[in-house]
Amino acid sequence: MIGGEKSANNWSVLYGELIKLHRDLDAKRKLPGAKVYEFRLFDLVMDNDAPSKSPFSNMSFPDFLTMAFDLVDALRGKNHKDNSNVKFLSPRFAPLMPDKVAANRRHLSPSILAFYNDESQDTIASLPKVIIRVLQVTKRLDELFRSLEKSFNKIQNQEIAQKGFTFLDVKQIENILREHGVKDAKEVEFDVEEYGRLSRRQREEALWKRFELIAKNISSVHKRIKRTLPVSVLSPVVLAPYTFSPVVGLTVLGPVVLSPNIFSPLILNPSVLGPFVLSPAVAMPFILSPYLLSPYVLSPIVMAPFILNPYVLSPNVINPYILSPLILSPYVLCPDVISPQALGGQILSPSVLSPSFLTESVLMASVLSPTFLS
Repeated sequence: MIGGEKSANNWSVLYGELIKLHRDLDAKRKLPGAKVYEFRLFDLVMDNDAPSKSPFSNMSFPDFLTMAFDLVDALRGKNHKDNSNVKFLSPRFAPLMPDKVAANRRHLSPSILAFYNDESQDTIASLPKVIIRVLQVTKRLDELFRSLEKSFNKIQNQEIAQKGFTFLDVKQIENILREHGVKDAKEVEFDVEEYGRLSRRQREEALWKRFELIAKNISSVHKRIKRTLPVSVLSPVVLAPYTFSPVVGLTVLGPVVLSPNIFSPLILNPSVLGPFVLSPAVAMPFILSPYLLSPYVLSPIVMAPFILNPYVLSPNVINPYILSPLILSPYVLCPDVISPQALGGQILSPSVLSPSFLTESVLMASVLSPTFLS
């Protein structure tokens, strides 16, 4: 925990230094010598404090897009100045600094995985907040375990010292569930009454039986289904590995962070603003699961074919792919950045504005997959 607090403090110091550097650069732009780059010759001769516009540049006519935004703002009860900036479908992925050009009107233009503490309403998964949340979860788990240790009786303490494990009684389990906000144990697929009827010998036999099932790679009778609801909104998955859990239903604002998975296909799972960050996956096919504004960052994927799976504005950043072909899956504005690929390819999968930067490929095939500006 001490190391985590030091890293958080170091991050705050680094963020402060970046802000200071940004202010220094802005101050240099205001020096007298910088006028020649921003002022017209007329302004330099007249020694104006602010750059003026020519009569032709002052003539401006509102285009149809600006008029449409004004109409939307009027319907929403918002009033903006005529010179306010507009952002439309312009998300920022992993920005290092706040946007220099302030925009009062933002439409589908969030800041995703920002490296600074972004307090705006349209930010998604700001990294400082994610790190703080992970540290808080670790601290909370440590506190819960210490509280649990205090409730151990003499026999449980002896078993911990001799065997390294012990069995909780029903009251201790109910306290843990209550501290985690679980009102009914059936929500986590656990039968407290059945557990209470087992003797200590039966509990130990059940434990070794579970180890045997795990060693044989056999799933339990009650499978864990992640996101079983048809629509999942604002449900991030953080530090929650899962296996043999098909993902079904619409997901909105549901990032997956530090949650590796195995044999968990995505079937009929459209995703909007649901990035995968540090979540490697094995045998995770995408079937009829289009996604929008859902980048993959530092999440290596193996054996994950994309079938009838279009995606838009979802770049791959440092995200290797192996045995993951694209089949009937067009993609738009999805560049690959340092994302090597092997044993895959594109089959009937056109692409638009999706270039590859520093991305190597080995044993890849492209069949009837035209590209445009890629």
